Amino acid sequence: RVSEPVDGPAAGLSTAAALAALIRGKKVSPNTAIIGAINPDGSVGPVPEPLLRMRAAAKDGIKRFGFPVGARRA
Repeated sequence: RVSEPVDGPAAGLSTAAALAALIRGKKVSPNTAIIGAINPDGSVGPVPEPLLRMRAAAKDGIKRFGFPVGARRA
């Protein structure tokens, strides 16, 4: 749970990860967040302001934060 909603393209990768975990019978770590857009070709793309999102997640107790490498420049 986080204090701000995650929606739009930023939620694509986290939604895919949650679905993959569900299909495999695994649990998603509660202290992990993932952001990234899923492109039409299936690749993962950056989302705006990853540092802002990381800081907000850390404020809510998130210890691990994943994002596409290219997002460092976004």
